[in-house]
Amino acid sequence: MALLWFQQKDGHRYEVRSAGKTLRLYSDGVFHSQYNPGRLSLGGLWDLLYLPAFFLPPEQLNQVLLLGLGGGSVIHPLNHWFAPESIDAVEIEASHLHVAREFFRIEKENVRLHHADALQWLPQQSQQWDIVIEDVYGHLQGEPVRGVEYSRHWSNALLDHLSPHGLLIMNFTAVRDMREWLANMSQWRTERLFYLQLQTEGYLNRVLLVSRYRITPGQLRHAVPAALKKLNFKVLSV
Repeated sequence: MALLWFQQKDGHRYEVRSAGKTLRLYSDGVFHSQYNPGRLSLGGLWDLLYLPAFFLPPEQLNQVLLLGLGGGSVIHPLNHWFAPESIDAVEIEASHLHVAREFFRIEKENVRLHHADALQWLPQQSQQWDIVIEDVYGHLQGEPVRGVEYSRHWSNALLDHLSPHGLLIMNFTAVRDMREWLANMSQWRTERLFYLQLQTEGYLNRVLLVSRYRITPGQLRHAVPAALKKLNFKVLSV
């Protein structure tokens, strides 16, 4: 892969590399994001972060919140398939924001980029969003690490800022983390919540869909358009 750009900052190294027409963002060796302007799908894990949004009727998908921008890969399919009124993206790493703007072409008028710590930023907001994508990860010694603990405070903030019909989409790097979070939710929230998990080959990650109403795996798979049904993903009950 060709090295297109790098930055050494505060003891961390950020890189943009090309693999054919695909651009990839690495932070301390951790593969954070990829973007190919000629492809509708992102490949691998990243498609799972927006596929659940197909379940919402278009008139109910107006406001999207992305916590953890990375290079901004998921913003392109969100705009292509759903064209929401606004997308708020929160990212703590200034270098990631630079890559999003200069390399990944995050330049749509409906996108608002916020340079902030999501843990501090979200509780200060009064707005609710129809889709909340929680993908807050950093990097340490070549491995992805959580940027926010799975606490009662953070979990309540995520759900309190979700519209009544909205969907919360969370990325977990390990099954045990997802199961631990689910076990805690029965103590943290009194309302009834429903869950589905998405997974794809080659990744240990689980993407969890959280809603206030029941969605079956078959309903979600049916909602995905034909152009994306070829993606190698599974939808399972929790």
